[in-house]
Amino acid sequence: MSAFAVDPVFTPLQWIAFAAFLIVAVLLQYAFSPRRRAIMGRAKFALASAVVWMSGFIFLSQMAVRFLPPLSWLSRDLANAGKAVWGARLNRWMGRP
Repeated sequence: MSAFAVDPVFTPLQWIAFAAFLIVAVLLQYAFSPRRRAIMGRAKFALASAVVWMSGFIFLSQMAVRFLPPLSWLSRDLANAGKAVWGARLNRWMGRP
């Protein structure tokens, strides 16, 4: 049984695009931050950079889906559907029709 209500779809192309973005971002930061790299050590610096870039990529992707025109209507409809579900649930719990 999955931990998700609906299994997320993550295609091989999305895996490749995400990995390529992450590798390029970490390599650029690795190349242009010699002092930080020397202080932290190579492996620790690369891991810390990957986590920062990964978090940023996920955040920016979520913002793009929410606010850019091709998909923003989906996010709005999803929020409205959530409000309707919770409104109906609360009404049912309070004994209202």
